[in-house]
Amino acid sequence: MWFSAGDSVSTAYGCGFVEEVRATDYVVRLKCWNLAQGQSPTLYLTEDGLTPLGSNAFPGTTVSTFCGPAKITQVRGTTFVAQPVQWKLAEYSPDIFLYLNADSVKVIEQ
Repeated sequence: MWFSAGDSVSTAYGCGFVEEVRATDYVVRLKCWNLAQGQSPTLYLTEDGLTPLGSNAFPGTTVSTFCGPAKITQVRGTTFVAQPVQWKLAEYSPDIFLYLNADSVKVIEQ
């Protein structure tokens, strides 16, 4: 088994973390999806259903990047889509997105 408890991963259902390593699969809790009473869905996945994130950055997390602080809006596999917090385009549109790998982000706050 390649992953360890606590590892941040991306799944077909969203991003989360490995809660438990079992003999034939992994127990994964999603960070970006809440059930009706605020609980996180629990997934039971094999290794081929997981992609390492390498960072604890999830949607809604503010991270430090080479462009200054940014808020993660999506995680696509191992790519983090982020919106800079302090940038504005000439027409003041907030539609600026950064596509970053795990080495390019450092979590500021969650």
